[in-house]
Amino acid sequence: TASGQKSSIASLIHDSYANELKVVVKDSATGALQSTVLFSPNIASARLATAADIDGNGREELVVGLETAAGAVSVEIRDSSTGALINTIAFGAVGLTSYSLNVVPDMNGNIFSEIGVLVADTAGNVSFMIKDGLTGAILSNVSFGNRYVPVDAVVIADISGNGFPEVGALLETTNKAASGIQFRDVSTQQVVSTVMYPAGFPGTKFTIVPDVNGNGAPEFAMVGLASNGNQQIMVTDIYSQVSLMSMAVPSRYVIHDLGVIHDLNGNGVPEIGFLVNDTTLGSVFVYKKDALTGAVTPRLNYNAAFSPKRLLISPDLNANGSSEIGVLGSNAQGSSQVQYLDSTTMTQVSVVGL
Repeated sequence: TASGQKSSIASLIHDSYANELKVVVKDSATGALQSTVLFSPNIASARLATAADIDGNGREELVVGLETAAGAVSVEIRDSSTGALINTIAFGAVGLTSYSLNVVPDMNGNIFSEIGVLVADTAGNVSFMIKDGLTGAILSNVSFGNRYVPVDAVVIADISGNGFPEVGALLETTNKAASGIQFRDVSTQQVVSTVMYPAGFPGTKFTIVPDVNGNGAPEFAMVGLASNGNQQIMVTDIYSQVSLMSMAVPSRYVIHDLGVIHDLNGNGVPEIGFLVNDTTLGSVFVYKKDALTGAVTPRLNYNAAFSPKRLLISPDLNANGSSEIGVLGSNAQGSSQVQYLDSTTMTQVSVVGL
């Protein structure tokens, strides 16, 4: 979560031994504990997102997607400061598998965000269900058919011109013959764009990049597996489906996550950061490439004693005008931490133990 130059880390922790599901919120710069918020613990899996303030106290809300062993999918929304329950939204009582939790911009004019989940039922039907974040009313159910195996979903700003956002679902065909991402309008459910990749190129991680080629549509950056088993990076324009960048990754590199970093080399285009573990050297670093030219900026090296999990991009914490790049990792003893480095000076800004 972030506001101005202040940033917080919200970590979702499921303690099965204590039968406890909680979100711990800490200050990104100091590591100070800000709040601990409890959620319903009797679940098989959970996901975390944040939404803009609903209850009027100026603090963002915590949104946790819950799934039981029986396939009941629901979402709890709680205040990130007080832990007060704002809403519980049921998406299905049985037989569903969830693949994403997304906050969707207001669709019905009540100024509050909507909540979306990408789900598949037992017959393989894939859909993106959207409900009002305040009332829980169903607003849209975007179908992606039953020919696909869902991986994840993302919501982007309107590119079809009707004022409603689009939802992109990262999909594979059930026979693994093709993979890609399909964008549909959340209101009309019509296909806006489909970006397909070579046969046998399953996507593993992806992110949305602000428009870099000037056509008004964002770009889609994905890490996938090439036919030789190595990872490959591809950046594609969502509107035109034109490939803007493609790069093979050395076989010893494992990419755990990727994210968008503000422009570092002065050409007005953001960089894409890749969280990498070099399995030969045992090093952990963030590899940064210009989203348009592919030019590489100096990499950021992190504590290799912590196995990398997630890449976190934070607003400027040390007042030098540059964002900070955090890596969430865990060690052999089960401890987790986020280590923040300055994106330009490459010096350590903070370490937050979780």
